[in-house]
Amino acid sequence: MDRRKDDEPQTAQPRRGAALLDARREGVPAQRDGRKESPPGLVPRDARREALQKTLRELAPDALSKEARRRAARDRERRRWLSKELAAQQLEFIDGIAATAALLLQARDGAGDPIYPSDGRYGLLAALERIGGWPSISELARVLRVSKQAAREQVVAAARAGLLELLPDSHDRRAIQIGLTPGGKRMLAAVRGWQLNLVTTLLLGLQAREMRLAAHVLRVIRERLLASRENRG
Repeated sequence: MDRRKDDEPQTAQPRRGAALLDARREGVPAQRDGRKESPPGLVPRDARREALQKTLRELAPDALSKEARRRAARDRERRRWLSKELAAQQLEFIDGIAATAALLLQARDGAGDPIYPSDGRYGLLAALERIGGWPSISELARVLRVSKQAAREQVVAAARAGLLELLPDSHDRRAIQIGLTPGGKRMLAAVRGWQLNLVTTLLLGLQAREMRLAAHVLRVIRERLLASRENRG
């Protein structure tokens, strides 16, 4: 008789331990040594939500499905409205850039010449100034992101206008080195002076952070336009 009493705890304890391990594997709070179950707050949120949805489906399946359909319809309408609103804002933003660019191209200096020349000559001279030294036509074409033939045509036209000087490469007689003439440097300085006056007026009151953000956005748009043009080519 005493032996059976002594054996009972030894057989019951492993069973309780096994029950606890099973409960932990299933993610369900279990009783331990007569204590109360864990508070509901310890039950995972997804499990509580699933249990609530299950109860509602059992109590009122039609009402729940109707509410779910109404909620889905509202979500679809909201996404559709946001999509239309975003598209309208994007179009307005690009339209504003295009209109501003057109106005900048129409700006004139005291002599009636464009402050932002659009014939490509100013861009050619500015690119040469940025590169420095005496670059080749191939190097200039890479900076301008145009074909070698297009770069050669621009260089020849600017040289005939007295803005560029062309010299044979000392290492390769077939190559040409390009440099700014005094006339080209004067043209750059004059255009830069008028541009600086205009920019000072246009950007008055804007903070550096705002200008950096705008410059970043414009640079991304410009790079994508150039990439699109190259892909079409």
